[in-house]
Amino acid sequence: MFKDQMQQDVIMVLKFPSNSPVTHVAANTLPHLTIPAVVTVTCSRLFAVNRWHNTVGLRGAPGYSLEQAHHLPIEMDTLVANNTGSNKRQITDLVDQSIQITTHCFVVTADNRYILVCGFWDKSFRVYSSETGRL
Repeated sequence: MFKDQMQQDVIMVLKFPSNSPVTHVAANTLPHLTIPAVVTVTCSRLFAVNRWHNTVGLRGAPGYSLEQAHHLPIEMDTLVANNTGSNKRQITDLVDQSIQITTHCFVVTADNRYILVCGFWDKSFRVYSSETGRL
């Protein structure tokens, strides 16, 4: 009985084609953002900007419609899902080999536009655009 309830509570599962475990999740989903999203980063430094649909299930909310009510709350990043733009979503700079990649290595800005990454050989942190994947 408990197992059935757990399966009913799962809305959706997001998985990267690289099969690398997700190590960081940042949910900046406020409705006033230009890109409300859930940003995920894997151990292999592949990231996704998964679009968040604010109006899902919020009857009476601005912009709510019955058509949107049947969509899932998160839309997986199309560049990653289709495996077409993964080079745009890859942090290519190598981190120091003595550093273990954890959630503490990443910070996403409140507007989802930039990802700050630390753990480099020169003891620096770097700021990457979540749109282009570039420094």
